[in-house]
Amino acid sequence: MGRHTYQPAPLSRVRGMVKLNVKVDIVAAGVPTLQRAHAITSIVRNGAGNYTITLLEKFKKIMGLNVMQIAVIQDMRFQILSETVAANGEFVLSCQVGGVETDPVNPSTLLIDVLVQDTDVEL
Repeated sequence: MGRHTYQPAPLSRVRGMVKLNVKVDIVAAGVPTLQRAHAITSIVRNGAGNYTITLLEKFKKIMGLNVMQIAVIQDMRFQILSETVAANGEFVLSCQVGGVETDPVNPSTLLIDVLVQDTDVEL
C-alpha cells in the first residue's frame, strides 16, 4: 500500500484487506457525481452503463464488490471487468440490464463498497 493509512476490513482473515466505499448520484444521461468517498477520487462515465472508478492509490487486487442502487425498481446487475487494479488505480464498473450495458435510472444513488488487498503475502 502507498502513503495512506486504512483501517482493515472487519472480520477479514486475509492480510491487507481494506474496504473502500463511495456514494454516487446518477443524474441525467448517466452522469455520476461523487457525494461521499473513502479513498476513491473519481468516477467517470465512459459510455452507457460503463464507468471508470479511480482509487486514491494502486492496490494489488480487488477482492470483492458490492453495489446497492437506491432508485425505482430496475433489474440491474453490476460487475467489474477484471480483479486487477490498473497502475493508475483505475478499474471499470459495468452496469447491465439483460446483459446490455445500461445507465442507472435518473435519478438514482449507488452505494459502492470495494474490498481491495494491498499485499500478496498470505497468512
